[in-house]
Amino acid sequence: MVQINDDYYEDLDEDNFRKILIDLKNNKSINKGSQIGRQTSHPKRGNDA
Repeated sequence: MVQINDDYYEDLDEDNFRKILIDLKNNKSINKGSQIGRQTSHPKRGNDA
């Protein structure tokens, strides 16, 4: 999880964190919150829950 200004970005791995930084640098739109589609504080679903 990382906070950039007033926005939080969660469920990050090396690849999607790098993409967020590059998109911010290039003034592209990025989704706030979970980067894997998780809703609120619900756990991840599937085998690795």
